[in-house]
Amino acid sequence: MSDSELAHDVVSQWNATVAATPERTAIVDDGRDFSYAEVDARARSVTAWLLAAGVRPEDRVVLCAERGFGWLSSVLGILGSGAAFVPVNVHLLHERVAGILARAGARAAVVDDKGARLLTSRVGTMVNLCELREARAAGTATLLAPPRRTLAYVVFTSGSSGSPKGVMIEHAALGNTVREAVRVYGLNALDRVLQFSDLGFDTAFEEIFPVWAIGGAVVVRRPETVSSAAAFWGFCVENAVTVVDLTPAFWQLLVSTAVMDASLIGQVRLVILGGDRLAASSVAAWQASPELAARCRLMTSYGPTEAAIIVTAGPAAPVQGPHGLVHEIPIGEPIGEVDLRVTASTGELHISGVNLARGYLDDPRSTADRFRPNPHGHTGERVYLSGDIARIAPDGRITVHGRLDRQVKIRGYRVDLNEIELELIRLPAVQASAVCAVEDENGAKTLVAFVTGPDPSSATNLNQALRTRLPDYALPDRTIARDRLPLTDRGKIDYTLLVAEAMPGVAAATGSPAQRTVLGIMRELLDRPDLSESDDFFEAGGHSILSMHLVARLADELGVEVDLLRFFLEPTGLGIEAQIKHQKGVVGDGTD
Repeated sequence: MSDSELAHDVVSQWNATVAATPERTAIVDDGRDFSYAEVDARARSVTAWLLAAGVRPEDRVVLCAERGFGWLSSVLGILGSGAAFVPVNVHLLHERVAGILARAGARAAVVDDKGARLLTSRVGTMVNLCELREARAAGTATLLAPPRRTLAYVVFTSGSSGSPKGVMIEHAALGNTVREAVRVYGLNALDRVLQFSDLGFDTAFEEIFPVWAIGGAVVVRRPETVSSAAAFWGFCVENAVTVVDLTPAFWQLLVSTAVMDASLIGQVRLVILGGDRLAASSVAAWQASPELAARCRLMTSYGPTEAAIIVTAGPAAPVQGPHGLVHEIPIGEPIGEVDLRVTASTGELHISGVNLARGYLDDPRSTADRFRPNPHGHTGERVYLSGDIARIAPDGRITVHGRLDRQVKIRGYRVDLNEIELELIRLPAVQASAVCAVEDENGAKTLVAFVTGPDPSSATNLNQALRTRLPDYALPDRTIARDRLPLTDRGKIDYTLLVAEAMPGVAAATGSPAQRTVLGIMRELLDRPDLSESDDFFEAGGHSILSMHLVARLADELGVEVDLLRFFLEPTGLGIEAQIKHQKGVVGDGTD
């Protein structure tokens, strides 16, 4: 079925695919293939249960389960009942979930065992997928196509008020994104698309619904898929993956291995990159490999949560300027039924068209602030003020150059620095706070918090308290205690000075050359000049992606292959040195 023949909502698209190809594989989960007919049966069982529980159109239903067949089939079941799904990451902390549920106003929840423990009694009516029997739905429920303007989902994003904001997306917007994704990416029924993204964010939906609309297969990643570049490409080869949708930060970790051996990528023919700035140098390195460029296209996309996942897409191609590569890569062309305008030659990017969200859930003030009457459209049409600073070149190419507000993208997640500051000053030990995002030469960002309070020595323990209030990706990578925060002439916090302070030189390490290299790289990656050999990498602000950076740097600079699993068990400089000694068969201190 061509994209022009696709229905305008995802439920109708699904029903058409099931009718045409019931035996084709719809989901690949942990080595097992599930057909469209099998997924449809499970989805209808969820629909039947929700309807029996009194769920009606426009009701909101929380979906909180592990990544896999259960989650994917349940999202169809919720939509087929006429309700809107509210994805809640099963790995969030209880306090964060409580904040989302308090705002979601959900009628019911679909969970697995882990989701049930997380939600406890916060949602009155819950169905556990582990107990649901497919036979219950046989012949009793169908997935009903929804009206275009009804609610499809609500996704909660970081908010400057200190509370997550629920973005409401209608079926017309989601259906348009699906139709356009099939068209611009050239998806077909033979594609096997990796489901990689966090299910609590809308990027995941781009990896699911367009695939089903054309009869392809969604391949669910396993946890270990992100442990290393070799593990990632190996998983893609093992599962014959043809399309991946990644954040630029993660993709950059994969480039060097693919450039060295293009066969490692297997059948992957398309890499979609979105959610953050894309480094021109990495794209150029990929495309400079004749074999990689011939077998796999790179495409870029752009879109805020408030505009149904994407509003632009196009080839990822570095622009040649008079002095070499232009720093920013164009974000592509507007998709169908979407219009983009910039307020000046360089100014705020405004988005209009069918993809716009209905607004923020139960937040009319924020909705009125960001969604305005469209001065260039018909009466009643709206425009979304994205907050992104963009430029449209004379040839029509659009590039994004930063933010007007204090929102940043950290490893593909949208984070509002104001929200972190508000959570910090709610802690008893903190009197004032300021948070900066510090960017390295590759565009990777880390969060640095500055705090004042009666006990500056307590600054190092603040992250432990914040873990109950913020998701892991929004936790500061480093916290600095100050007697006071610097102010501008107007009496506002001087973030320029703080950013400069947050980028100190790395203190010299002592010991053998290998020891100095190990500790120097760890300090640099964590921006922690005071890090010692015995300090825990993850407690000091590290995370899985930074650990992959660490392993890659050590391979390049010392020629050693650090075992990530062993590093997770002993995540210190001393642990790495022990691995190096073991590899070299050296007794004593011969780590140089």
